[in-house]
Amino acid sequence: AGTHTVSASTEIGNSDTIELVVEAGETPEVVLIVDSSGRVWGTVDGLRGAENANLVISRNERGVRSKYGVEDGEFSIEGVGYGSFKLRAWTTMNRELVRTFELWPNKPEVYMELSFDGNSRLYGTVTSPQGSPPSVRVRAKPLEDGSTHGWSESLDDGTYEIQGLEEGEYWIEVYPFDSSDPFDKEYVSRSRVAVTGDTELDIELDSVSELETQ
Repeated sequence: AGTHTVSASTEIGNSDTIELVVEAGETPEVVLIVDSSGRVWGTVDGLRGAENANLVISRNERGVRSKYGVEDGEFSIEGVGYGSFKLRAWTTMNRELVRTFELWPNKPEVYMELSFDGNSRLYGTVTSPQGSPPSVRVRAKPLEDGSTHGWSESLDDGTYEIQGLEEGEYWIEVYPFDSSDPFDKEYVSRSRVAVTGDTELDIELDSVSELETQ
Protein backbone atom coordinates (compact mmCIF):
# COMPACT_ATOMS: atom_id res chain seq x y z
CA ALA A 1 0.00 0.00 0.00
CA GLY A 2 1.12 3.54 -0.74
CA THR A 3 2.03 5.80 -3.65
CA HIS A 4 4.24 4.39 -6.40
CA THR A 5 5.58 5.48 -9.78
CA VAL A 6 5.42 2.91 -12.58
CA SER A 7 7.07 3.04 -16.00
CA ALA A 8 8.43 0.72 -18.68
CA SER A 9 11.71 0.89 -20.60
CA THR A 10 12.24 -1.51 -23.51
CA GLU A 11 14.58 -1.95 -26.46
CA ILE A 12 12.16 -0.13 -28.77
CA GLY A 13 10.97 2.68 -26.54
CA ASN A 14 9.64 3.90 -23.22
CA SER A 15 6.32 4.60 -21.58
CA ASP A 16 5.21 7.62 -19.62
CA THR A 17 5.58 7.44 -15.84
CA ILE A 18 2.31 6.83 -14.01
CA GLU A 19 1.73 7.72 -10.37
CA LEU A 20 -0.29 4.99 -8.70
CA VAL A 21 -1.99 5.12 -5.29
CA VAL A 22 -2.57 1.61 -3.93
CA GLU A 23 -4.91 0.95 -1.03
CA ALA A 24 -4.33 -1.93 1.37
CA GLY A 25 -5.54 -5.20 -0.13
CA GLU A 26 -6.06 -3.66 -3.58
CA THR A 27 -4.66 -5.26 -6.77
CA PRO A 28 -4.68 -2.55 -9.44
CA GLU A 29 -4.09 -3.11 -13.15
CA VAL A 30 -1.81 -0.73 -15.02
CA VAL A 31 -1.54 -0.35 -18.79
CA LEU A 32 1.78 1.13 -19.97
CA ILE A 33 1.97 2.25 -23.60
CA VAL A 34 5.49 2.13 -25.02
CA ASP A 35 6.34 4.97 -27.39
CA SER A 36 8.93 4.05 -30.03
CA SER A 37 9.26 7.62 -31.32
CA GLY A 38 12.45 9.63 -31.24
CA ARG A 39 15.94 8.74 -32.44
CA VAL A 40 19.41 10.02 -31.63
CA TRP A 41 22.33 8.93 -33.77
CA GLY A 42 25.87 10.01 -34.46
CA THR A 43 29.56 9.29 -34.02
CA VAL A 44 32.13 9.01 -31.24
CA ASP A 45 35.76 9.69 -32.10
CA GLY A 46 39.02 10.32 -30.27
CA LEU A 47 39.02 6.97 -28.45
CA ARG A 48 42.48 5.55 -27.77
CA GLY A 49 43.66 2.01 -28.41
CA ALA A 50 41.36 -0.44 -26.65
CA GLU A 51 39.26 2.36 -25.10
CA ASN A 52 35.51 1.72 -25.46
CA ALA A 53 32.57 4.07 -24.98
CA ASN A 54 29.07 3.59 -23.60
CA LEU A 55 26.09 5.93 -23.68
CA VAL A 56 23.49 6.76 -21.04
CA ILE A 57 20.42 8.88 -21.85
CA SER A 58 18.31 10.39 -19.09
CA ARG A 59 15.26 12.64 -18.83
CA ASN A 60 14.43 14.47 -15.60
CA GLU A 61 17.19 12.43 -13.90
CA ARG A 62 15.41 9.18 -14.84
CA GLY A 63 17.29 6.74 -17.04
CA VAL A 64 15.95 6.27 -20.56
CA ARG A 65 18.79 4.26 -22.04
CA SER A 66 21.59 2.75 -19.96
CA LYS A 67 24.98 1.45 -21.05
CA TYR A 68 24.23 1.55 -24.74
CA GLY A 69 27.41 0.49 -26.54
CA VAL A 70 29.15 2.26 -29.42
CA GLU A 71 30.10 0.05 -32.37
CA ASP A 72 32.90 1.12 -34.73
CA GLY A 73 32.58 4.72 -33.60
CA GLU A 74 28.88 4.98 -34.49
CA PHE A 75 25.62 4.74 -32.56
CA SER A 76 21.90 4.85 -33.26
CA ILE A 77 19.34 4.73 -30.45
CA GLU A 78 15.66 4.31 -31.29
CA GLY A 79 12.60 4.87 -29.14
CA VAL A 80 14.00 7.67 -26.99
CA GLY A 81 10.65 9.47 -26.90
CA TYR A 82 9.92 13.20 -26.97
CA GLY A 83 11.18 15.89 -24.63
CA SER A 84 14.47 17.28 -23.33
CA PHE A 85 17.24 14.77 -22.66
CA LYS A 86 20.81 14.48 -21.40
CA LEU A 87 23.28 12.22 -23.18
CA ARG A 88 26.32 11.06 -21.21
CA ALA A 89 29.14 9.26 -23.01
CA TRP A 90 31.65 7.57 -20.71
CA THR A 91 34.67 5.50 -21.60
CA THR A 92 36.79 2.75 -20.11
CA MET A 93 39.52 5.37 -19.63
CA ASN A 94 37.20 7.16 -17.17
CA ARG A 95 36.55 10.02 -19.57
CA GLU A 96 33.12 11.55 -20.02
CA LEU A 97 31.25 13.95 -22.30
CA VAL A 98 27.79 15.35 -21.55
CA ARG A 99 25.40 16.80 -24.14
CA THR A 100 21.78 17.91 -24.04
CA PHE A 101 19.26 17.54 -26.87
CA GLU A 102 15.53 17.76 -27.60
CA LEU A 103 13.19 15.57 -29.66
CA TRP A 104 9.67 16.62 -30.70
CA PRO A 105 7.07 15.46 -33.27
CA ASN A 106 8.35 18.09 -35.73
CA LYS A 107 11.96 17.07 -34.92
CA PRO A 108 11.85 13.30 -34.30
CA GLU A 109 15.60 12.69 -34.60
CA VAL A 110 18.89 14.42 -33.91
CA TYR A 111 22.47 13.84 -35.05
CA MET A 112 25.36 14.31 -32.60
CA GLU A 113 29.16 14.21 -32.93
CA LEU A 114 31.03 13.34 -29.73
CA SER A 115 34.77 13.97 -29.83
CA PHE A 116 37.27 13.07 -27.13
CA ASP A 117 39.93 15.37 -28.56
CA GLY A 118 41.91 16.12 -25.43
CA ASN A 119 45.62 15.32 -25.21
CA SER A 120 46.39 16.91 -21.85
CA ARG A 121 47.23 14.97 -18.69
CA LEU A 122 46.69 15.81 -15.04
CA TYR A 123 48.74 13.91 -12.48
CA GLY A 124 50.07 14.20 -8.96
CA THR A 125 49.95 12.81 -5.43
CA VAL A 126 47.26 12.96 -2.75
CA THR A 127 48.60 13.17 0.80
CA SER A 128 47.24 13.76 4.30
CA PRO A 129 48.73 14.78 7.68
CA GLN A 130 48.24 11.21 8.97
CA GLY A 131 51.09 10.00 6.79
CA SER A 132 49.63 7.04 4.91
CA PRO A 133 48.11 8.00 1.53
CA PRO A 134 44.28 8.09 1.59
CA SER A 135 42.23 6.03 -0.88
CA VAL A 136 40.28 8.53 -2.97
CA ARG A 137 38.91 9.32 -6.40
CA VAL A 138 40.10 12.51 -8.08
CA ARG A 139 37.74 14.09 -10.59
CA ALA A 140 38.49 16.77 -13.20
CA LYS A 141 35.30 18.71 -13.93
CA PRO A 142 35.58 21.35 -16.69
CA LEU A 143 34.28 24.87 -16.17
CA GLU A 144 33.36 25.06 -19.86
CA ASP A 145 30.26 23.12 -20.90
CA GLY A 146 30.94 20.42 -23.44
CA SER A 147 34.56 19.74 -22.47
CA THR A 148 35.84 16.35 -21.38
CA HIS A 149 35.41 15.21 -17.78
CA GLY A 150 37.85 12.70 -16.31
CA TRP A 151 38.61 10.89 -13.08
CA SER A 152 41.15 8.54 -11.52
CA GLU A 153 41.43 6.35 -8.46
CA SER A 154 44.52 6.98 -6.35
CA LEU A 155 47.10 4.18 -6.15
CA ASP A 156 48.63 2.73 -2.99
CA ASP A 157 51.34 5.41 -3.01
CA GLY A 158 48.76 8.20 -3.34
CA THR A 159 49.48 9.00 -6.99
CA TYR A 160 46.77 9.57 -9.59
CA GLU A 161 46.67 10.28 -13.34
CA ILE A 162 43.88 11.52 -15.61
CA GLN A 163 44.63 11.33 -19.32
CA GLY A 164 42.89 12.72 -22.40
CA LEU A 165 41.67 16.04 -20.98
CA GLU A 166 41.23 19.16 -23.06
CA GLU A 167 43.15 22.33 -22.31
CA GLY A 168 41.25 24.72 -20.06
CA GLU A 169 40.04 25.46 -16.55
CA TYR A 170 38.93 22.53 -14.36
CA TRP A 171 37.56 22.02 -10.90
CA ILE A 172 39.62 19.23 -9.30
CA GLU A 173 37.48 17.41 -6.72
CA VAL A 174 38.44 14.63 -4.30
CA TYR A 175 35.82 12.04 -3.32
CA PRO A 176 35.78 9.10 -0.87
CA PHE A 177 36.87 5.82 -2.42
CA ASP A 178 34.45 3.44 -0.64
CA SER A 179 31.37 4.17 -2.72
CA SER A 180 29.64 2.16 -5.46
CA ASP A 181 29.03 5.39 -7.38
CA PRO A 182 32.26 7.41 -7.52
CA PHE A 183 30.51 10.74 -7.04
CA ASP A 184 27.33 10.07 -5.07
CA LYS A 185 28.74 11.84 -2.00
CA GLU A 186 30.06 15.32 -1.31
CA TYR A 187 33.63 16.06 -2.34
CA VAL A 188 36.08 16.56 0.52
CA SER A 189 38.48 18.84 -1.36
CA ARG A 190 38.14 21.20 -4.32
CA SER A 191 40.59 23.40 -6.21
CA ARG A 192 40.66 25.23 -9.54
CA VAL A 193 43.44 24.46 -11.99
CA ALA A 194 44.37 25.40 -15.56
CA VAL A 195 45.21 22.18 -17.41
CA THR A 196 47.69 22.52 -20.28
CA GLY A 197 49.72 19.61 -21.63
CA ASP A 198 51.20 17.64 -18.73
CA THR A 199 49.98 19.42 -15.61
CA GLU A 200 51.10 18.35 -12.14
CA LEU A 201 48.87 18.94 -9.12
CA ASP A 202 49.71 17.60 -5.67
CA ILE A 203 46.73 17.58 -3.30
CA GLU A 204 47.15 17.73 0.47
CA LEU A 205 44.01 16.97 2.45
CA ASP A 206 43.54 18.67 5.79
CA SER A 207 42.43 15.37 7.35
CA VAL A 208 41.25 11.89 6.37
CA SER A 209 38.67 11.84 9.17
CA GLU A 210 36.01 13.19 6.83
CA LEU A 211 36.76 10.42 4.35
CA GLU A 212 36.37 7.81 7.06
CA THR A 213 32.95 9.09 8.13
CA GLN A 214 31.46 9.37 4.64
